[in-house]
Amino acid sequence: MTTLETARAAVDGLTDDQKKTLAQELLLSQPTSDTGRTVIWILVLVILAGAVFVFGVMAYWLHTDGKTIDSFVAFVSLALGAVAGLLAPSPVRRD
Repeated sequence: MTTLETARAAVDGLTDDQKKTLAQELLLSQPTSDTGRTVIWILVLVILAGAVFVFGVMAYWLHTDGKTIDSFVAFVSLALGAVAGLLAPSPVRRD
């Protein structure tokens, strides 16, 4: 018997009120661990910060050589905007 079959058998044995209560609890439950989200969040921020650093250094080197740096400044601005957007407080308030 698979896990799905076991779960169906367990739910079939419940009354209608118990099924409603179970459904509400499952729909309203929150994840207990945000470890995965935190790792992804940190990874994205590190990558964007690295992009800011790399493109900033490249723009500086090109500027010192007297070359145009417009595209690198655009990448730096884009990455900085992304970091600022991720670090800004959410407009949705959680209590």
